[in-house]
Amino acid sequence: MSSQYSAAFSRAMSPTLDALTQAVVNNTVFGVNDEAGRHNALIDELATVVIKKIAECRSVDQVIDCVFFDYRAALREFLLNLASWCDKRETVKASLERLESAVSAGNTPNRLKVKAPEFQLTKEFADAGSAEALRVSTTFSSARDAFQKAINDGAVQAKKDELAFWDDKCALNSCYEAAALIVKATYDDRKSSYKLPVFSTDNKGVRRIAEWVVSPQKKAECSALQTILPAIFSHIKQIVNMRHRALAIKIEKKRTTAATADVEMADATKPGPSIQSLIDKGLNARLKKLNLGSTLSGQNSSKAPQPQARKAGPSKPKSSSTPSQRKPQTKASNKVDNKKKGKGRAPVKNNDPKGKGKARA
Repeated sequence: MSSQYSAAFSRAMSPTLDALTQAVVNNTVFGVNDEAGRHNALIDELATVVIKKIAECRSVDQVIDCVFFDYRAALREFLLNLASWCDKRETVKASLERLESAVSAGNTPNRLKVKAPEFQLTKEFADAGSAEALRVSTTFSSARDAFQKAINDGAVQAKKDELAFWDDKCALNSCYEAAALIVKATYDDRKSSYKLPVFSTDNKGVRRIAEWVVSPQKKAECSALQTILPAIFSHIKQIVNMRHRALAIKIEKKRTTAATADVEMADATKPGPSIQSLIDKGLNARLKKLNLGSTLSGQNSSKAPQPQARKAGPSKPKSSSTPSQRKPQTKASNKVDNKKKGKGRAPVKNNDPKGKGKARA
């Protein structure tokens, strides 16, 4: 009886124990005892975790990978476009700074330089030096200067307007509104797949599904992502800015290196001792140690006396006939030559005792 009574008592008390355990866990983890407080605490926790991950990212792709999985694909295109807009903004900003610096220094870029038209005048009038001739020249130069100033001012203003356009594209308000709409649309589209069952236990201890509710975790992820969107935008802008800053430093180093190299090359091209003179100096020093005298360098070495050839005996007269004047050899001449060559040979002895006659019987 006691065992049956214990089992029945446990079944009756199980819902109460479950509720007490859940309350203790919730109060211990979040420090609050209401639903709204737990939801806000979960949002803050998720946002803190993601922001810590973003702070360690060094590229735009790494920042995108920190976004919650359900919203990553939807926000990827927008975040890549934002990085592209920031890149164009930095490019326009650098171009504006260079243009303003050049114009203020009086160094108009070649692409903006204007030229006055060449107006033909008679030689006598142009060379007369009269006030009218000088006025013609002054009129054209003044018009050119005024036009050049208008072109420079227009170019600077155009770059300023372009920079303002990209500033507006990369502004926090416009970017946040567009990204928040993407997050909300994604959440509404997947809301039906985020539902979880809520179980209830009757007096007999049977658990049944009481209702379906949206996962508190997914609700918190949507709210946390909307909270950290400004941090994501700021980090992407910072990455692009650092990239352009590193590129500017690299270009400046290349310019400095090129200028230094030009100076070194100019020093290296100055006239100095030739290689032949250095060789001659070394050889002369070596011969001086051996007491053999010094060598002649340059053209004098080519004029040095050459050793006389040995006297030879009377040379044989050479035939004045050239190979082209000689007669071609024929078969008859070849036979005659062969006979002449064979005159000096000893006669061949015939050791055969028999003659050419018939053999004796």
